[in-house]
Amino acid sequence: MDFGSRNTRIYTNGDVYDDLEIEDPNHEPNYKYLKTLNKVELNDLKSKLNSESYSKIIQEYIIQLVYGVKEFDNFGNY
Repeated sequence: MDFGSRNTRIYTNGDVYDDLEIEDPNHEPNYKYLKTLNKVELNDLKSKLNSESYSKIIQEYIIQLVYGVKEFDNFGNY
């Protein structure tokens, strides 16, 4: 993202939280619940993490899985 950052946390129970920061030097992380992955999605993600070593592929996979898009715009929107 060109104007900030998006951080995503996926917990072992499938809960997904994200934090979006857009050009704020004083940004304090504020993770918000986004969704819960089902067992199939969680197992597919674990398998992908165990089998894929290229971080760009993993990043693209997670963006598609969690947000349903291939990439974000310059402001982190999807």
